Amino acid sequence: MITNLVVDGPPRLPPELEREIFECASLEDAAVLVLVARRVYDWIQPIRFRVLCIDGCDKSEAFLAMFRTDPTRLPFLASKVRHLWFDRETQCTPAEACTILSACKNLYNFATIGHFSNPNVLPVLATLRVTRLSLCLEVLFGGREHIDLLHPSLENLTHFDVFDAPYSAVGSESTMLLELLPTLPALTHVCLSRELPTVHIEPFLARCPRLEQFLMYQAGGIDQFYEDRREVEDPRVVYGSFQSSRYWVQWKEGACGSPIFWEKADELVARRRRETARIQNASST
Repeated sequence: MITNLVVDGPPRLPPELEREIFECASLEDAAVLVLVARRVYDWIQPIRFRVLCIDGCDKSEAFLAMFRTDPTRLPFLASKVRHLWFDRETQCTPAEACTILSACKNLYNFATIGHFSNPNVLPVLATLRVTRLSLCLEVLFGGREHIDLLHPSLENLTHFDVFDAPYSAVGSESTMLLELLPTLPALTHVCLSRELPTVHIEPFLARCPRLEQFLMYQAGGIDQFYEDRREVEDPRVVYGSFQSSRYWVQWKEGACGSPIFWEKADELVARRRRETARIQNASST
């Protein structure tokens, strides 16, 4: 932890360099750095909430306290949020959650569970350009029969971690969810929490030519990928497992820039493609 910071005079470095130094240092302990000087506070306070987890932690409570004390500050603070997660273990109300979400105009990674995922969130999401989503569609839409993958809130989605069962009958025509996922216009990465038989994987992939990764990531065991498991030849298919207690820890790590299952699976797919290209080149010479 950063301690014993003292400011005893005017800046001794060019302002742009000083700012860069403090912004980099804020990744370690922003809560202390905002006390150094007013200019440092102005630089760091927005960065402090680039990753915002409303989960009862100190940073979450500080954000909520500022929002409740002076709501006029919300647009400025929320404009810096890029990654947002609402956990059920917090005193934030669903109405406050919608207000906060609507102010996060530059948000692109959103995750939510519990009562923070509800139909009132849909029109708010439709005003944003969220490209990464981790949630349950049944809860978000207020029932399986109301799920609509053509909803404007999903049109920019590239990475989708689906909490729903892929065989769920959804929508007004009770279509299997797995059959509707290819209708998402921007989807490139999809993660399911259970494995599918080959008979369903291959038709799904055939309908998703732009899909770059199809991850089946089950809870249980340790965090790992089964690199040599190739039940289908398509290199985009990846099998893995994770510790359920670590899912949201991983989400936070990814939001803070560490590679998590999306990036690790991408690297595995890339290695497979390189190996296939190497074998093809070798056989042609």
